[in-house]
Amino acid sequence: DRFFTVDEALDAVGFGRFQFYLLVYTGFAWASDALEMMLLSYLGPAARCHFGLSTYQESCITSVVFVGMMFGSYTWGMIADIKGRRLGFLSTALTTCIAGVLSALAPTYTVLLL
Repeated sequence: DRFFTVDEALDAVGFGRFQFYLLVYTGFAWASDALEMMLLSYLGPAARCHFGLSTYQESCITSVVFVGMMFGSYTWGMIADIKGRRLGFLSTALTTCIAGVLSALAPTYTVLLL
């Protein structure tokens, strides 16, 4: 039995079309996650003006996002462990996309928090 270091294994596998698509897809997913965090700093003041929110209500928007991440990380991690990483990763990307569109279309503060 021969053991490989990580560098040797990566050299043996190479970098082909699959790795390129994986790099692009995960890069977009990582960038969208980073943008979601960045947009929270703009969303709070905009929602405060648009909906006439108090500072407490404005802070609840950010809190809801992080509570969702806390429960979502555990839930999607379990799904990925049971059903596979591909399904888990694709499902989280689709869910994030749908939730983002629904948040953008939210007519009231309460709907935005959901």
